Amino acid sequence: MGLFDRLRALVEPDSDSLDRPDLRRRVVEGILQLRRRGQHGVEMLPLSVLVEVVVGEGSVEVVRRFVDEPAFDGEIDGELRNRLVGVRPDALPRRRYVVSSGERSAVTVSESDSGITARLCIRGGDRDGERLSLSAGLREYRMGRGEWHEPGVVANDIALGAAFVSRRAAVLRVAGSALEVTALDQGECLVVVRSDGKRIRPTNTRSRRVRVGPGDLLEFNDGGDQQICVEIQSPDGEE
Repeated sequence: MGLFDRLRALVEPDSDSLDRPDLRRRVVEGILQLRRRGQHGVEMLPLSVLVEVVVGEGSVEVVRRFVDEPAFDGEIDGELRNRLVGVRPDALPRRRYVVSSGERSAVTVSESDSGITARLCIRGGDRDGERLSLSAGLREYRMGRGEWHEPGVVANDIALGAAFVSRRAAVLRVAGSALEVTALDQGECLVVVRSDGKRIRPTNTRSRRVRVGPGDLLEFNDGGDQQICVEIQSPDGEE
């Protein structure tokens, strides 16, 4: 393992509590300490980082709610872009948070050794039950019917074998510590189904994209009863 792989940024604990602005500051500073210079002096960040947060026992659930909010991830991205002039949004590291209790608060940010950001399981069609791993090395996964996303030009990363799935159906992107699905030609026949049964059509949102995570289903349907689903699972394969 090289020096960059061994880099570890530790923000020293100074109290047993941690509010949102302080947590945001510590995460940003920890990530920035993992910078290195690439070719031509360009600053580079790891593809994926692990953020370990220790807080008092009574604050664990509060902090977990912080880090689970898409808005918090957006705040981290915004501060990193302000500090790293010219950095592309897709060059920011994917973040995974682990929150535990301890006597004094601490935030440790380290480069993640895992090359897997999530796993997918296909439900239905000719690939029913097949599991796929999303590598930390890719930021974008094209989804659609058959081999080609754009015939003869761009291939599908996740091919779904059903006539009602568009060739250029959707794109699944790594976005900070989460994944986002964007509707393309599948339109209203792409639905995000939450674990509580809530149904969201990305094409009907302002951005045409929806954040997804373990337990969510990406449902590709024909506007009726036919469907193929892609289940999002955690990196360890647990549903």
